Amino acid sequence: MLTTSPSSSPKHMTWVWPTDISEYSVCPWKVYYKRVLNIHSEATSPMAVGWMEHEAWRRFYSYISQTDVNQLAVHALVSRCASEALDWALIGFDHYPDSLRSHLSELKSILSSEATRIFDVLDGKVPLESVLPFSTETWLASPELGIRGRVDLVYKSANGFEPWDIKTGRPPSELVDSYKLQVTAYALLLESNYDCNVVTGGLRFTGLRTEQAFSVTRELREEVMRITDLVRNMLISKEHPTAERLTGSNCQHCGYLQVCRELAEEERGAG
Repeated sequence: MLTTSPSSSPKHMTWVWPTDISEYSVCPWKVYYKRVLNIHSEATSPMAVGWMEHEAWRRFYSYISQTDVNQLAVHALVSRCASEALDWALIGFDHYPDSLRSHLSELKSILSSEATRIFDVLDGKVPLESVLPFSTETWLASPELGIRGRVDLVYKSANGFEPWDIKTGRPPSELVDSYKLQVTAYALLLESNYDCNVVTGGLRFTGLRTEQAFSVTRELREEVMRITDLVRNMLISKEHPTAERLTGSNCQHCGYLQVCRELAEEERGAG
């Protein structure tokens, strides 16, 4: 189990998060609002459902390692994890009870698909631990990189560690490149903490029932470090981005849409 904790890291460090890197590559303003102005968008219904789903995944992998792996037991486990995640989410995201409850059936189906995948691999007579993630929701921090964050899943293979990120719902395809940067940041953190080489990473799109593995290339690594420097400079200088607001293809689905509109109106009024 990987156990690096961010609490042991230098307090003076201006940290950049892997999600900062991913979001900055799409829209620097989002990172500016959140990290510089400390404006946090309200949880939306998709966000609440996403948190519920992540909690279900965490429980699923935690419990299955302690379960006698047979069809009946795992079916019961899927129901248990989904129901417990729903109860957990209803406490923290009580504004969206209908959205959370309506996702329960879909969540069970998503977890059942993963259970089926596990059974298919186990039919090849491989040990259970080789199919499950080596670690889940692992905190990683590197003062050398100035990056810290929590990776959803870490698998261990013949090639070493593989970081994977779970993406819930049906994210647009144009965001995939930004997600790869986030996973690449996790790869760099794993290498920094465990003196290993990370060759591949992956993205699991649960709403689409697809996965995408990819090579952690030199180009991805360089882009992660380039954006990391840009984000850190912005956090230190407090200077706002020069990119134009409200011009991105994903603006209509952004939690900061109203903030952008209001600040753009203020700027036009001041001008």
